[in-house]
Amino acid sequence: MQPGNANSGEVIPVIQTRANGRSVTELQVDFVVDGEIEQVPMFVVGDLRTQDTLDEVRIYFHCSNVPGLQAYRKPMFKSAHLEMGDPGLLTGAVREYYEALHRAPSLDVDRIIGCMSENCIFGGYEPYNSDHKPAATLAEIREKYEYMSRYIPRCVGMRYETIIDNGRTCVIEWVHIVSRAGQEEMARVAMSGIAAYERGDDGLLCSIRICDYAGLERTIDWTKTPLTKEEAQRINFVEEFPQGVGLKK
Repeated sequence: MQPGNANSGEVIPVIQTRANGRSVTELQVDFVVDGEIEQVPMFVVGDLRTQDTLDEVRIYFHCSNVPGLQAYRKPMFKSAHLEMGDPGLLTGAVREYYEALHRAPSLDVDRIIGCMSENCIFGGYEPYNSDHKPAATLAEIREKYEYMSRYIPRCVGMRYETIIDNGRTCVIEWVHIVSRAGQEEMARVAMSGIAAYERGDDGLLCSIRICDYAGLERTIDWTKTPLTKEEAQRINFVEEFPQGVGLKK
């Protein structure tokens, strides 16, 4: 069963984050395929003009839920410069998390874990039919960031382009910055992605929800994408990231 072959669908809102002139709804779409229901989680971001009108809507979900869709999401934003956003634009545990994430030469695992509550859950918008379960203990989460420390930020960084923060949940839309090591070792190219960071009552992160195509770059059929591989590789490319905190020109 594949949602792309659905006869109908029902939208079920789960979490809404509204701030800074934008509204983000994390929702579940129940697609009906041959009498059975296939559930697909999505982020829907709306740029608000008035109470009843929108300037733009952006939708994020995993590419595997639509037959034939490639694991490539062309950057929705043109980055003004190739460095991480000013950490001062973020607050609390989310600021601490991003400063630790982009600490060169590799992300600071201990500092990231220190941003999280004991009951924090780390999970993403997973591939179709995935048997992956969200990491629900700090030991499981640590294992994931230990792995990510092998290539962040040496190979890839996340430059945030929008911040929607209502004090409880901070949703960040970002675009990759990719180094030569990222291209050559991991076939990484710049893409748009999104993540929600939810704070608990103690101010620490209790949930991290990410939607991107990390790890699937080698599956892309570049004959079926809006850009050629060479064009995609030129977007937000840097030779290497210098030492220190953050990604500088």
